[in-house]
Amino acid sequence: MELKMSENVKKHITSSQQDFEKLVGGLEFQICRMGPMGKDEIKEYGVGADAVCQFVLQYGYYKMTGKFVPTYESCSTAAFKHGRTETVRSNTPETQACVLTFSDPNATRDEKMKALQTAAKKHGELTKNAATGKGFDRYMYMLKKFSEDELGVTPELFTHAGVWSHMNHIILSTSTLSSDAIKAGGFGPVCADGFGVGYSLIDGYMGLHITNYENKAEKFAQCTEECWAEISEVLTNTVGAKKAAGEAEAA
Repeated sequence: MELKMSENVKKHITSSQQDFEKLVGGLEFQICRMGPMGKDEIKEYGVGADAVCQFVLQYGYYKMTGKFVPTYESCSTAAFKHGRTETVRSNTPETQACVLTFSDPNATRDEKMKALQTAAKKHGELTKNAATGKGFDRYMYMLKKFSEDELGVTPELFTHAGVWSHMNHIILSTSTLSSDAIKAGGFGPVCADGFGVGYSLIDGYMGLHITNYENKAEKFAQCTEECWAEISEVLTNTVGAKKAAGEAEAA
């Protein structure tokens, strides 16, 4: 098929190609595989596997920057007709408290384990709410679009440079992809200073695909690997020691 295009169309095509190449050329990505603890091992310790993965990301970002930031985790709502996704806001007060506990050199293993269990429980509740239509992000988006389309106005809540704009400047955009048929998968950041994090938790390891436009993907990967090692140490030694003690007592 031969297409005849005007000079103006050719100009826009060339410009679009240049913009695309500039965008892609500035994207850094890093892949890492962290073991030896995987999905089955985490379940044995009585905490949610996805919650642990999300905690690793929060702890890793805090270790790198000393900050907590707006975080998005996609959650399927496929149980509903026409359902797509809802947001899990995984940067909770409980998770922040857990990060601070792990960062405290004086905190004991038991204190860290308790904080992790509390954070994991809260994460599980948020995930369940999102999957069963009890989230709030899509609801708020619907109110915004309805006001704009039907009433012709955007409520001040959505335009004020405060909570709404801050919470939707997603620095950590995350999604899990776990399948025996797929080794890795990822996506780009949703803002210029953010990270796109695709993660998978398979038997024996956690995999990460990290993207960033500011050449920070490698550093973030390094920090998450360090955090994964710390969490693995706490889980294996705290739970393992208690299990061994219980078996010895029973004997």
